[in-house]
Amino acid sequence: MVIRMQLPQECVYCGSKEDLTRDHVPGRGLFSSPRPSNLLTVPACKPCNGRYELEDEYFRLHVASRMESRSHPEAPQAGERAFKGLERPESAGFRQSVLDSIVSLKQLDSPDDEGMAGVFMVDFSRLERYCVRTIKALFAHHSCVRLADEYEVAAFCGD
Repeated sequence: MVIRMQLPQECVYCGSKEDLTRDHVPGRGLFSSPRPSNLLTVPACKPCNGRYELEDEYFRLHVASRMESRSHPEAPQAGERAFKGLERPESAGFRQSVLDSIVSLKQLDSPDDEGMAGVFMVDFSRLERYCVRTIKALFAHHSCVRLADEYEVAAFCGD
C-alpha cells in the first residue's frame, strides 16, 4: 500500500491560504519546448507567485549568458528565449535594469582597447532570492510541510 502525502493548502512561501495558485519550481522558463511533463508545482499565493516571476527571468538570463553554459546542448535555444523575453513591452523596466548593469571590461589577453568586452554585473541578491525560493518550494514538495518562518534559508555564490 502506497501512502501519498499531500502538499499543504497554503502558500509554501508566506503561509497565506488566500488566492492560491500553482508555482512551477524551477520556473517553466528554464526549459525548452516541449517542456517536461513532470515539472514540480507547489501552492503559492498570487502575490508570492507574481513576485518571483521577475526573479525567474533574471535567473534564466544569467544562466543563459554565462560562458560556461554555452557548451550545453540547449544553450542556444535558452539564450534566444532569455533575450527574446527582454524584447516584450512589459519587460521594459527589466530590460532597462539589465542595460544599466552593463559595464566594459578589458579582456586580460588584449594589450589595447580593442579587447574591451561588455558584461552585465550580476545582482547576487536576486540570484539568492531565486535559490531561497527554490529551496523552500522543494522542501515543501518533498516533506509536504511548509518550512517554518523561524528557519532561515540562505544561498551562497562561490567559485
